[in-house]
Amino acid sequence: NVMTRPFNLPLAAALVDLGRPLLAWTHDLAWVNDRYLPFRRPGRPFSILHEAQPGVTYVAISAARQAEVCACLGLEAGAVAVVPNGIDPAGFLGLSPQTLDLAERGGFAGPGPLVLVPVRVTRRKRIELAIEAAAELRLRHPGLRLVVSGPLGAHDAGNLAYADELRTLTSRLGLDESVRFLHHLAGPGDDHPVPDRVMAELYRMADCVLLPSESEGFGLPLLEAALARAPVVCAALPVLREVGEDAPYTFATAAGPGAVATAVAAALDGRAARFRRRVSEQYGWRSVLLRTEAVIGAARGG
Repeated sequence: NVMTRPFNLPLAAALVDLGRPLLAWTHDLAWVNDRYLPFRRPGRPFSILHEAQPGVTYVAISAARQAEVCACLGLEAGAVAVVPNGIDPAGFLGLSPQTLDLAERGGFAGPGPLVLVPVRVTRRKRIELAIEAAAELRLRHPGLRLVVSGPLGAHDAGNLAYADELRTLTSRLGLDESVRFLHHLAGPGDDHPVPDRVMAELYRMADCVLLPSESEGFGLPLLEAALARAPVVCAALPVLREVGEDAPYTFATAAGPGAVATAVAAALDGRAARFRRRVSEQYGWRSVLLRTEAVIGAARGG
């Protein structure tokens, strides 16, 4: 705002007089704001507030401000880039270093959407339905990550064989980069790498929570997802309807992966879910810094 607000006009004039390439990142324009009428005076340095200065590349914080900059300074829209404010999603969500490390090692730290399956690896949870649904969803969401957060079920020796079947299915469907089992990240003799605090943070990261179980006695993940404000997709089990009422996106208990994918797609297409993803993708610092670097490069002549 140095070039478009009247708080330090001597500095603005001095910067222009340097004759070096200058970026003027513009959040506000005093010249179009009646609160600053006393500064609408003829001659320099006041003219800096409404006349495009030589050697200065103007950058607007939003498309709305871009239009005002162009109208005020007499510039073409193509001459004024838009670089918005940024936000650190991980910092805002309060993600711990442990969770961020888990996301990096698990391959789901980047753009999503992230579908969290917060269940143990046991046949009753029907994780194969989630994997097969992910194969369909990936056609629409190439960056989709399906994360199964739970350990192997402790009460059935057959769960080892089930885990192998799930790995085989994942590979057969070409989803090795899209499906993640967090119990794989534990070293020999290590505890499961998802303690309660990290689990809460995974809920906050999730764009959607998926529960494909064929039966449940209660459905605690519905409550956890609600507190994290994550939409839930689940089978239409009576107990899940009891606990979740009309909040979850449901599919018939006997339905196949197509119905699961349809329900997850509906959850991901909700207004809040779409806005959340757009914020992370367009306004996360990674994206904002890339746009900033492009503007700097153009101002320096490439």
